Amino acid sequence: MVVFFVMFMISILLTTLLSGKLSHCDLSLTTLTEPQAAAHVSNMWDCLNYGGEWVTPSLNFDNTRNGMMSLFILQSREGWITLMWTAVDSVGVYRQPRVDQNTFYILVFMVLVILLCLLFVNMFVGIVIDTYNNQKEYISLNSMLEPAERSWI
Repeated sequence: MVVFFVMFMISILLTTLLSGKLSHCDLSLTTLTEPQAAAHVSNMWDCLNYGGEWVTPSLNFDNTRNGMMSLFILQSREGWITLMWTAVDSVGVYRQPRVDQNTFYILVFMVLVILLCLLFVNMFVGIVIDTYNNQKEYISLNSMLEPAERSWI
């Protein structure tokens, strides 16, 4: 419950920071070249005017539910690098991303990986092992021994 609550709070924070900013323009079906697209497409309306499609990636922080799903993916360490670079390139809501626009998000995602993957997983494993040891002690009836007898065992 503690891990879920902390992930929920982080999801709310990242939803506040990144809501609507991870979308981009897909011009693969148009005749625009890469330099032309970079020169002429700067927001969603330009994208739609040139015949492109405004695409929202599957991992996003547009709402808290999507944020929780993205954090679970980040916690599994599969695909989190793509999510991080998408956030680094984000400019604003309905704005076309630019390469390395917000390098601050690299630090944010590194802290999240360390916090979610290492700290919480280790805490979970520690609780499971501690519970196992307590149950093993209870089942083996060692809890009925005196302290001196326990130290001898």
